[in-house]
Amino acid sequence: MIILFSGCDKVKGFNSRIKEVINKELDRYNSMAIICASDDYSKNDNLIDGTSDKIGIRSMFNSIKEFHLIDERTSVDDMINIIKKVDIIYLFGGNPLIQLDIIKRIDYKELFKDKVLLGMSAGSMNLSKIGYYSKDDDYDKTFFYEGLGFTDITIDPHFDINNRKQVNEIVNSSYKHRIIGLPNDSCIVIKDNEIYYINNYFVVEDGRIEERKGEDLYEKYRNSRIRIK
Repeated sequence: MIILFSGCDKVKGFNSRIKEVINKELDRYNSMAIICASDDYSKNDNLIDGTSDKIGIRSMFNSIKEFHLIDERTSVDDMINIIKKVDIIYLFGGNPLIQLDIIKRIDYKELFKDKVLLGMSAGSMNLSKIGYYSKDDDYDKTFFYEGLGFTDITIDPHFDINNRKQVNEIVNSSYKHRIIGLPNDSCIVIKDNEIYYINNYFVVEDGRIEERKGEDLYEKYRNSRIRIK
């Protein structure tokens, strides 16, 4: 299973519908490796437990009891040992190219096999076969790049239809490749060879943008005792 997150409230965390996805899909797992996308080590060290003004990952995944942090300081041997023993691999947000450099130090295709894969922002971008980077403060140009190849969904996270600059960039880029504009508080669930979009999203292709309504993945189960496997 793969879940692609875009972003969430930095204090409150995920909204109710995404919390429902996490509770139903991840409650049987208890260990997670977090792969950072930042070289700010003090920031990385606060990801799990959070700070006074930012929620920690521990508070967002209630069933998880064991957390392991991986960043540029982590040796290859330690990375391999951590990944082998956890249930979930969470590619966190930040700079996608920093994260790719960390992951490509190992045989990720073999090590990630049979794991639950989660991505947040940059991590969601990297899980795709083709990543899309819209220019920002770190890079002064927009470009596509080779991702890790676990999905065929190229996303632009934190998508805001009212951000004219972002819209212009994604429209121009969509002539080369189909892109999903994924707003904050939306996510994509890939399980059992099916794709589910939670909350609204935008399909951008050949210079056109179409907003689509997400699905309520658990609607028919909400008032029953049936549990989705």
